[in-house]
Amino acid sequence: HENFKKAIEYAYESRNKEFHTPEEVEKFITQLAATINQGITKEGVLIRQGEDSQKYPYTRVARLQNALRSFYQEFLAKLNDTTIDPIELSAWMEYKIDLTDHYFADGCGKVAKVMSAWVMMRNGHRAPDYTAGGKIKPENARSEYYQHAPKTIPGTNLEIEQEEWNQWLAYYKTLCSET
Repeated sequence: HENFKKAIEYAYESRNKEFHTPEEVEKFITQLAATINQGITKEGVLIRQGEDSQKYPYTRVARLQNALRSFYQEFLAKLNDTTIDPIELSAWMEYKIDLTDHYFADGCGKVAKVMSAWVMMRNGHRAPDYTAGGKIKPENARSEYYQHAPKTIPGTNLEIEQEEWNQWLAYYKTLCSET
């Protein structure tokens, strides 16, 4: 909990940070992930490695480094696109970091939530409410969240992946209702 608190504080302090290169984005997100994982993962082990998950449809480990580089580039482009909806960008962050690519050895859900909160706060929005305004009991929020996770391994069926993204985005928007 202390690591997460430190990461949220760092994100808040950096809410107006401007990025000009994918490397700057990488440094920022890596710092958040390292803060969250301090004392949890082995020193120097931040990116997921080893065997592919048999339980979850994450990007395959062999493709992870390329996916991560693409993520930093795409995030930079989306961040600098003044027409993009912050809620959609926030949803995309959680989708990529936690649900599809799952970049980090541990703490992907926390990193995703800090990054989505960062996107929302820098745009004057509240962070997502994972209880959907009290419609979901707090003890059920995590399972509800993962019920909307994609079932398809990234890069295997673009049509199904687009449908899963659309379903995720619709669900995510219910978490960001200001009313």
